[in-house]
Amino acid sequence: MIRVVLDTGVYVSGVIARGGPPDQILRAWRRNAIEVIASPMLLDELQRVLARPKFAAYVTISEAQELANAFDGAHHGPRRSRRGTTSHP
Repeated sequence: MIRVVLDTGVYVSGVIARGGPPDQILRAWRRNAIEVIASPMLLDELQRVLARPKFAAYVTISEAQELANAFDGAHHGPRRSRRGTTSHP
């Protein structure tokens, strides 16, 4: 399975522009065709961005929270120790 890290802009574009490449990426994730790796900081940013008034026409605050919660179940990637080495959860 392909593992991907997505920028917040990809999530936002996938939510507001149906049918485009970002939407296709989100659909692939929903079909379990790809594995999305997300950090807690990215998920917080996603919720904050989607909660902005300019996105209200595309997504409700509860939908934004649901999306972030869905990705919260995604693999969070390797964690950095204090010495800078990488360890897997």
